[in-house]
This record gives sequence, C-alpha cells and structure tokens, in this order.
Amino acid sequence: MIETSFTLPCGLILPNRIVKAAMTEKFSDVDGHATPRHACLFERLAEGGAGMLITGNVVIDPRYLEAPGNVFIEDDSGLDALKRWAAAGKSRGVRMIMQLNHAGRQTPASVSPVSIAPSAVPLNLGTFFSVPRAMSDVEIEEVIGRFAFAASLAEKAGFDGVEIHAAHGYLISQFLSPRINKRNDMWGGSIANRARLLVRVVEAVRGAVSDGFAVGIKLNVGDFIKGGLEPEDSIAVARMLDPLGVDFIELSGGTHERAVSFGFGDAPEGPRSEAYFLSYARDIRSVTRVPLILTGGMRSAQVMRDVLQARHCDLIGMARPLVIEPDLPRLLLRGALREARSFSLKLPASPRANLLELLWSREQLIRIADGKAPKLNASPKLSLYRMLWDELGFRRRRARFVARFPVQPSSIFVALANGLRKPRPDQGAARPAA
Repeated sequence: MIETSFTLPCGLILPNRIVKAAMTEKFSDVDGHATPRHACLFERLAEGGAGMLITGNVVIDPRYLEAPGNVFIEDDSGLDALKRWAAAGKSRGVRMIMQLNHAGRQTPASVSPVSIAPSAVPLNLGTFFSVPRAMSDVEIEEVIGRFAFAASLAEKAGFDGVEIHAAHGYLISQFLSPRINKRNDMWGGSIANRARLLVRVVEAVRGAVSDGFAVGIKLNVGDFIKGGLEPEDSIAVARMLDPLGVDFIELSGGTHERAVSFGFGDAPEGPRSEAYFLSYARDIRSVTRVPLILTGGMRSAQVMRDVLQARHCDLIGMARPLVIEPDLPRLLLRGALREARSFSLKLPASPRANLLELLWSREQLIRIADGKAPKLNASPKLSLYRMLWDELGFRRRRARFVARFPVQPSSIFVALANGLRKPRPDQGAARPAA
C-alpha cells in the first residue's frame, strides 16, 4: 500500500504514502529568509521519491526561534525565497508542506534571554534555554494572527499546505500540557481550555487560506513525562480537531526534556523499536476521520504495509533515515530495499547523546544542501562545535536582531486574529493568567 496514492480531505493528491517528516534545517540568511541551500536540499529530497515533504521549523515570530538559523516569517520580504524553496520541493510532482512553529519556552538563550509560555515554568535543562514568562491575552491573540499570516504567505509562495507544530514541547504543546500550563483563565485548566489555542489557530489558519490548501497538525500522543499531556487528553484533542477542516494529523511524542520521538528514553513501544506510537495511533484512529501520519522509528517496508493495511494510519512519516539515504523512499517503493539502512552513532542513551545525534543529522542535511553525499563517519563532536560556533555568532548579532523586533505585541497580528475569529459559545470572560 505504500506505493498507492492518497487524497487529503482538501483534495490534494499525494502520489504515494511516504512522507518526509520535518527536520530542522537552520541555515537561513541573516534576515531569516530561505537560501539556495533550502532549494537544493528539497530538490534532492524530491528526487528521493516521497509523496510529501514537510519542511523543518519555519518560525512565526522572529523573537522566539527554535534555533538560530531558522527561517522566520515577519512580513512578505522573504516571499521570493519561499517561492524558490516551494518550487524546488515540488519539482518532481511531490507535495510540499511548510511546518509552522513558535518555540515558546524552548527558545534558546542565544536568541532571547526571556521567552513566553502559558505560565512561567522553566525547562529542567540548565541555562541553555531562556527564562519564560506567562503570556498575556493580547500576546496569545498575536500568536494566533501570526500563524494565520504565515499560512497565507506559504500559500502565496506556492506551498501545498502547512503543518501547525503542536508537539515536542513547543508553544502550542506547552498550552496542552498541564505540567506547563498553570493558567486559571480560559486558556488553562480543562483539556478543552488547554486546547483552545490550538483550536483557535486552526480556525484562523483555515480562514486565511483557500479550501484546497492543506492544513495539518503535528500532535503529541503524550509527553511521556510526569504531569505532562496524557494519551487520553491527546485523544480528546484529536476529537476536537475532527470537525475543523484539518487535512492530516502527524502523531509524535515527547519534549526536549523527554526525547522519546528520537528513540531515546524508552520509546513507548520499546527502546529502538519500529512504530514508537502505534498503539496510541489505534486509539486516536477510533475518534477521528482525519488522516493520520505515523512518524517515529518506521524503517521496514513490511511494517509500513502492515500498519497501513490495518488502517491504524494513512501515511508513513520518515525523517532521519533520509539523511543517510535520500533515495530511500524510491527504493522502498520499487522493492529495491526492504528496510532502511541500519546505522548507529553508538552513543549511550542520554540527553547529550540525543543532542549529538540530532546535530549529526543536521550536518548531513547541510552536506546534501551543498550538493554532497552524506558522510557517515562524520564526527558528532564536530557537529556540536559547529552548533556552538553558530550560537556564538548569533549572540554577537543579537543586539541588532532584538532592535529589529521589539518585544511589544504587534497590533497588526492581533487584529488579524480577531478578524478571523469564529465565536464559540464556551468562551467566557478572561481571568488573570497564572
């Protein structure tokens, strides 16, 4: 079944069932615009044969990046670069999706010493990340408007859709988590309130784009950390998304503090297993008609066929195997390979090992973007040194960067959010945030 086409609810036809899941690229120019590297990388990935490509983080607010080097959208000044990026990804008939994100409290300190979050709950990961403060209602409305604006610009640039990142501990995921969201207003408390930001973002994005433009969600099936988002809440969120015109839900899990989506920290289906989140996909499948992408540990064509045949999901997401073998989807589809190449950096499971593996994978993305083949014997430590060098360079530029993007909320995005707002009977008067 992986070789069969699939039609999303918006009418977008995918040529096969393999999706290249998001991997952060982090090689924008100094203005946060896409570069020739983005176009080269995605043209090469399009040649690899996946039916749909999802970009790495495109950040909707330059003050709160996921990492230095993120592409970000503040206005339409980068539209031409986005057009080239979209065209490169679509060059082989592949569908191209832009992932939209806001880092919230997972903003590195090199980007900003202070970040925003539903509540002032810091990460338990030392001083690498900024100190969060609780958001005001106006700031929440601004975030909604920024997602809508970014989606509309993605459509103008020629992308086929967007994926709203509500997983892995980023801002929308933070609102969903009772461990982080301690608010006592309409944005916190019950799962209906904690999911309100996600629902409002989906409604605003859907109202800002055409009916044929895909709107997807990346959703944690659980945070897998004490006090975080539980699987039963994820099921409730999926049920809420069902009537909102969502075209796909990509299932993942974990946060920076619990990196189960990368196969560390005892993945839910077992360490280093395939299909980490399969049992949770079965439960979510029972409450929603929205097509599901299952991402996390998928390696063999037979397992992919089995989960598709059982209708536990509709599409298969793959990420890190493609930095080792960009042609993997085409080879699996043709039957030339039965599974992804087995490869390990042989690092002991730890937060530092998680970081090194991710940085090593990004180094392979850079090589592919520069027209080179992956280098499997590249040193993870050198990848870490490159990241530290990039961080140092960003710190030196930060004063100019902050001056360009003042802290106060933008009335333009607040007005856009309210203009696209659909009245909901359960929205009561706001009370002070925690």
